[in-house]
Amino acid sequence: MSVCQNNDIEHVFNNDLTICGCIYLKNSRKTINTVAYTAIIAHMFGFFVGLLPFIVVNITNDIPGFLGFIIIPTLIILLLGIISSVLLIPGLNICEISCRLCAVSTLGIISAVFHSIFALVEALIFWTQGLYNDVDWVAGLLLLKNVVCVVSEVSVVSVSFATQDAIRKHRVYLSTVVVKKSRLRT
Repeated sequence: MSVCQNNDIEHVFNNDLTICGCIYLKNSRKTINTVAYTAIIAHMFGFFVGLLPFIVVNITNDIPGFLGFIIIPTLIILLLGIISSVLLIPGLNICEISCRLCAVSTLGIISAVFHSIFALVEALIFWTQGLYNDVDWVAGLLLLKNVVCVVSEVSVVSVSFATQDAIRKHRVYLSTVVVKKSRLRT
């Protein structure tokens, strides 16, 4: 890791983060860790509370394409959310911080969009079943799972954007200082 990258990371962790222009976070390293680990726990909660009961209840039914068209895509979207959360953890030195945060944002947005679509479908199922006094508790658990996952993914993406913005501002500041120093020498 280059000196510039280390300066970027340390600058972000030693200063406040501004999220969405209105929320100011004091201890950014702790906040980023908290958001990342909370999102990982939220996705694990979603798997064990929402997806696992859904699989157990429906695996005995003979639904064509259940595994290929329902379970595998759902697991992939859940894994995208977990991967984006893991990449947000500050201690990882997988690649340069800007690239990692870009991947976090991209995977988080993709995962949030698909979880939102899933939540809409499950809300419709849960609501229509409730109209017929036949509440589908599994659809309710899946709805809860998707809402929790969407909230955690939006939080991860917001913190990622704020961190990217802080790094960009720090790099602009560093380049301005270098230009001013070079003008003073001439």
